[in-house]
Amino acid sequence: MEAALVKTPRDTLVRTLRALLEPLYEHWGDAAGFIRDAVPLIREYGGQAFDEKAARATAEQTYQQVIRLRALQFRPCQTREALEQVHERLQKGYATTPFRQGCLWLAHRLQDAVLRYLDSTEGQEALDTVHTAVGKRRHEVSELLHGVGNPTLDRIEAALASFIQDVLVDEAEGRFHAYALAGHLIERVRASLRFREDGEVGTTQPGVRSAEGPAFSVLTDPVYNAELNEARQRFGRLSDTERNQRFEAFRKAMGRILPRVSRLAPEGFERFARAVETEMSPYPAPLEWVRTFLKPLYNNAAQSTLFANCNTPKSVHQRFQKVAEERSTNLLVLELARAFAMAAFQDAHADRMREFLTNLDLPGEFGFPTSLEEVRRQRAK
Repeated sequence: MEAALVKTPRDTLVRTLRALLEPLYEHWGDAAGFIRDAVPLIREYGGQAFDEKAARATAEQTYQQVIRLRALQFRPCQTREALEQVHERLQKGYATTPFRQGCLWLAHRLQDAVLRYLDSTEGQEALDTVHTAVGKRRHEVSELLHGVGNPTLDRIEAALASFIQDVLVDEAEGRFHAYALAGHLIERVRASLRFREDGEVGTTQPGVRSAEGPAFSVLTDPVYNAELNEARQRFGRLSDTERNQRFEAFRKAMGRILPRVSRLAPEGFERFARAVETEMSPYPAPLEWVRTFLKPLYNNAAQSTLFANCNTPKSVHQRFQKVAEERSTNLLVLELARAFAMAAFQDAHADRMREFLTNLDLPGEFGFPTSLEEVRRQRAK
């Protein structure tokens, strides 16, 4: 499609695309409505460069590109400063053709309008209204979001926007405001998922208002699953060469982050994988879908016998140092295997303590009371 637009004069094409801003505001989330209103504008501003077929194709492509640009690049921008930084970077690396320049201008203006709305009194009041509605209708929202098939962030955003539009039924610009608020909530949840504090992964982001609690509790799993599903889909489209490159990037990244997350491995693969993904976010990330690489690593470590003859935590650390110096084992497997071995000692110690406390005769050895009446008699003495 872009190739077909090469012959269109640059000024004509850019002017034509910029004329589509109003239909974009009005029909955000409604591709058919946008195309219906955009085609006459494209023919009006583009003149002889566009017949009916070309105008429709241009409208379809423009809508797809603008929505994709906004979702991947601009939606995470929650301040104008961040928005302008991303816009400047894309002007250099993305806007290499008149068509892309026009799409970038539209996506930038769309997100700028979103931020202006969110910063306004009207926007803040609407956001509070949505938080209240989510709190009251939590089960309904949860069912709506978990019912999204093959979830992606765009589909979660559309489902959430439909709920918000129902809440803001009297809004004159209900569709635009609904998508603005839905995108904002999703990005707040994504930021919260990635926040780390004192070595903990996936903890709550500072500054989360109490009113946001219901929205966060409802949105966290759908947003998280959508991100991973998108990453899995991107990974599925990679060539073997690209996958090998991802593996090398994964191996290097794991060497850096494993000391922070290895202690979570004994809690199960899901907990460990989620910690790794949190560390390696945001998505889209160079590593894409990391579980393909993570599962064999985890299984090898869980089944390792490297520390089978170690009887104390000290001997585990000594064995670790010796094997690491010999470089006879994958260091990632070694680090995880040590975490499993240390967890086994901790579990054994906990079992011994439980057994000791269970068998301890507190009344006989220490004179502890065995009933409330006995406690009262002792106090009365």
